[in-house]
Amino acid sequence: MIPNKEPLGYSQVKKLKNGDLVTWKTWVIVDKNLTTVINYGTILQICTELRGQREIYVADILCSKTGKTIQVNVLRLDKK
Repeated sequence: MIPNKEPLGYSQVKKLKNGDLVTWKTWVIVDKNLTTVINYGTILQICTELRGQREIYVADILCSKTGKTIQVNVLRLDKK
């Protein structure tokens, strides 16, 4: 098997750019039940990071809910 030379998330990065409005899901426990929460934010920057033994694409996102900058794996993002 030939290893892929592109970082993880390469195909997703081609669809995204700085300034895009994106969503991603997180899960929280509310009253002993697992609930899905949809988050919204704006992409500030997309870069690669070494996690484990592989490079992956991550996005710095300005979260609409908290106003903080967070990092999210681009594979978790959906463009709106």
